[in-house]
Amino acid sequence: MEELLNENQVQAEESPRSLVKMIVIFLVILIVFSVAYFFRGAIIPYFEDVLGFVDNEHQEITIAYAEGITSFDPANYEARNRNFLGNIYDPLVRFDKNLNLEPALAVSWGRIDDLTWEFKLRDLVIFHDGSYFDSEDVVASIENAISGEGSQLKSLLSTIDEVEATSDLTVRISTKNEDPILPNRLAQVLIFSSDVSDFDDDLIGTGPYYATSYDTYNVGSISEKLSLNAFSYYWGYYPDYDEVSLVVIPDKNSRKEAFLNGEAEVIVALSADSVEGLSVVTQPSLEVNFMLFNTSGLFEEKELREAFAMSIDKRGLSDLLNGYVRVADQFVPSGVSGYDSSIDGVAYDPASAALIFEEYDIEKFSIDMAEGATFLGEYIVSELERVGVKATVNYWDVSRYQEEIYNYSFDVYSMGWKCDVGDAADLYETVFVSNGAYNGGYKNEEVDELVSRAASESEGGKRILILKEIMGILAEEDIAGVPLFESEIIYGVADGVGFSPRVDGYIWAADLS
Repeated sequence: MEELLNENQVQAEESPRSLVKMIVIFLVILIVFSVAYFFRGAIIPYFEDVLGFVDNEHQEITIAYAEGITSFDPANYEARNRNFLGNIYDPLVRFDKNLNLEPALAVSWGRIDDLTWEFKLRDLVIFHDGSYFDSEDVVASIENAISGEGSQLKSLLSTIDEVEATSDLTVRISTKNEDPILPNRLAQVLIFSSDVSDFDDDLIGTGPYYATSYDTYNVGSISEKLSLNAFSYYWGYYPDYDEVSLVVIPDKNSRKEAFLNGEAEVIVALSADSVEGLSVVTQPSLEVNFMLFNTSGLFEEKELREAFAMSIDKRGLSDLLNGYVRVADQFVPSGVSGYDSSIDGVAYDPASAALIFEEYDIEKFSIDMAEGATFLGEYIVSELERVGVKATVNYWDVSRYQEEIYNYSFDVYSMGWKCDVGDAADLYETVFVSNGAYNGGYKNEEVDELVSRAASESEGGKRILILKEIMGILAEEDIAGVPLFESEIIYGVADGVGFSPRVDGYIWAADLS
């Protein structure tokens, strides 16, 4: 009996030691695997070299665009620039392919009170220059977006009052009034290193790819090329493609030829007349193209604005574009907060339009558009000719065009708006309120007041009703403009490339497989 007790005592003493040893071993294994995962981008190539094994699958890919870069400033809001910069920089929060918010450089966020948001930041994130990301970088990036000389996000972020770093990994943002969609807005703010002063020379982000070179060419079909390499220490998943070339081929025939020759695996924004013989993928975009009126000019009378709307056969325009656009009756696409399915818009009625123009003795006027919209301009001119109006089109350089809109220089002009935040408020605040950055002459105090109410309404259902009420005024009561069509993006995708289109139309190289 005594020997048995001694034996049990020994086992009892050894059991805790064994348990401790197992825990230690488990922790060591966990640490090793964590380190290996974090540095997987550097470790895997090392062992491939040592063992003589190289995986040739999915290493390089070329994506071809029609339009090149106009600015390297992360606060530039043009989609053509975001197509490139979105691979290099991360926002605090981001949209997934279906436009749902998800964490990026912020792991969590929420409101402390009605006017204060707090964002908890991701730890151990490394910039492409090897420095560590912290709250000061967030403050610098948002402040640049709010007031930077090259920023196009000033209107979008106009509700922000103050940005404060309360710790290395915590940022608080105060707003001037309640802003229920502040995270949606911040999804458009790309975060850069606070040490950077020249964006043209230092493209330093935390994204899955870093820039290795940017070249422009005067000979051949390619006019620009941004070369990217996968970032070994990216905080997220290591991408399938190690090297990515983003090239610009302005000529649509040359883009198609590059795809057929295997020089580009993905072509973005194919024209509708270039799809024959290609394997294509289509995706409705978040962009609506429309005409707008300066209601203090030639089209001050609503009846004249209605006559213009009745003159345009939008269905015929869609048919000419091989059905790759959808007829629009309001200024945002379906699926965006503020879209109202009960709105039918102004019906096509050229006979009535002709009578109204004749009554007001309107025989000719000019239309203003940005360069590149020749097809649309010619179509609208031909439609107005049917109702007895001779229209001429002035085509403007994009940067000058924006300036002239703000100066109320046009009677009727074209615009396209992409609802990147998934909400009509951005459009209303920028284009239709009296002091909007791109307001070209439309004024309505009721709209101004409703937009202000929507900006501070925190109850989702009430807010959507306000946004719909505004849309009803713009599209039906006032006829502030003429919605024409929702763009549909056409992609050429090579066999073997894993590609699933995003609702916002962007292609991120890290999503390709």
